[in-house]
Amino acid sequence: MKSRYDYYSDTHVLDIDGQTYPDPLSINYNIGRLTKIPTNYKITARDLQRFWTCMYEQYGRTELDDIWLNINGISYLMDLKPNDVIYKVVPEDLEGFIINKQIGTD
Repeated sequence: MKSRYDYYSDTHVLDIDGQTYPDPLSINYNIGRLTKIPTNYKITARDLQRFWTCMYEQYGRTELDDIWLNINGISYLMDLKPNDVIYKVVPEDLEGFIINKQIGTD
């Protein structure tokens, strides 16, 4: 399973075990590019109860749900209510939105 954490650069700070950890500030989500115009998707109560099934039905995968929510400016799933409309991007844009978006690259 992939998530946004797979694309973070390591920090230069070490934890108590001497290991680095992913730096969430190493990705700039404001410079993402969409290759196709997103469509609207109306959230259902079922989607909110089991968001992973919504991901599977829409994208054929259960990961990257955090990216889809992030693209839509949703920081917490429960901020959504049934009948709210979000943008559904094409599957290629879902992952491509964060690939090579590290700060200082483009």
